Amino acid sequence: MIETLGNLIKSCEKEIRRSVKENKDATLLMSVPGFSYFSALLMAAEIGDISRFSSYRKLCAYGGVVSSTKQSADKIYQGHIVKDSNKYIQWVLTGGSSQGNS
Repeated sequence: MIETLGNLIKSCEKEIRRSVKENKDATLLMSVPGFSYFSALLMAAEIGDISRFSSYRKLCAYGGVVSSTKQSADKIYQGHIVKDSNKYIQWVLTGGSSQGNS
């Protein structure tokens, strides 16, 4: 059973590598330090056509890597990263697992 699972994992890894080579955005993301084949392919799939974001700030907000902001009168409070966002992008960029960022 362990051998069978090992073979399935190797097969999946091979398919992911092949898919990255066919996706120009995922291939470009592979140049980012810390990005694996899996994380690059996941990011490319979740972002899709990057031109749909009018600025890098909108992309960051979509990915959930910006802090929450609360403002009262003349004071601004910065909080934790927003939770209502794309969980997959947030997972890759915040180091959710060594599997996704190796």
